Amino acid sequence: MLCIPTQDPGRWVDALVAGIRRQTLRPWHLLIVDSSSDDRAVERFSELGAEIRRISPDRFDHGGSRNLAFGVAGADAYLFLTHDAIPAHPEAFERLAAALEAPEVGVAYGRQLPRPDASPLARAHRAFNYPERSARFRLQDVASQGVRAVFCSNSFAIYRRQAIEELGGFPCPIVSNEDRWAAARLLQLGWELAYVAEAQVVHSHDHSPLAQFRRYFDTGAFEVEHAWLQRLAGRPTGEGMELVRRQVSALREARVRLPLLRVALHAGAAWLGYRVGRAHRWLPPSLRPHLGANRVYWRARRRGRTAAPFQDLAGSGAAAGERRR
Repeated sequence: MLCIPTQDPGRWVDALVAGIRRQTLRPWHLLIVDSSSDDRAVERFSELGAEIRRISPDRFDHGGSRNLAFGVAGADAYLFLTHDAIPAHPEAFERLAAALEAPEVGVAYGRQLPRPDASPLARAHRAFNYPERSARFRLQDVASQGVRAVFCSNSFAIYRRQAIEELGGFPCPIVSNEDRWAAARLLQLGWELAYVAEAQVVHSHDHSPLAQFRRYFDTGAFEVEHAWLQRLAGRPTGEGMELVRRQVSALREARVRLPLLRVALHAGAAWLGYRVGRAHRWLPPSLRPHLGANRVYWRARRRGRTAAPFQDLAGSGAAAGERRR
């Protein structure tokens, strides 16, 4: 089954509906979890026979909203897309699902290609995070591969039902990175993670420095609130410097003026947001919604709401142990 969280998907809905319709592997059930869109474009998914569940925008949670998919009976696997990730070819779903033919793979994610109008910065970022070669990771690979071995993106990912049952679903509430959390836990449970470069969607963003700050504020907060993941994989220090080098090279190749300054502005905003996010517990609760990208989460924290807003499968992320077969 396929699950897509949406909010005002109008810009992308035509291409996404067409892309799903062209797939050689069509999902037997399509669940749209819509955060009360205003543009009515979400109704287009009815053409695909979708089940549309509407939630209040202030109840959206990166983990909890996706956990609603696990209440659909009869699914052997759960495929996730975001509403702005467009399948790049008709075999995208089929190629990604094929990774689960290996019984030890619990989750697989596909390659994300830059949009045709993406900036050199965004293109370099996508090429860095989503290389041309596929890969498989096990828990023992974390020592040598670090954060690369626990990277995953729910913009285009598929999970085996048995793996999700052992995992208990995604954590809820969570500020961001529910996919990284799940990938790392599944490795700890004995499953393998697959990156499938042959399964592709078109999905990229040209974030402003301010948007970069807010996104990385949430990432820094996530790592503090889930410190076990950093102990497992370490911090992405070396990865970050390599990305900066590639972005500078991409700007120079595109003959963009002042490439060092442009990259420094974006990378500096990301670094500052990350550091401030790691110190979020010392900031006034009223300030955090203005600093982070996930304002719903931070406003809920400010009101003292800690209970999961979804009851379907609010994964608690209890201590992971060895997987039994």
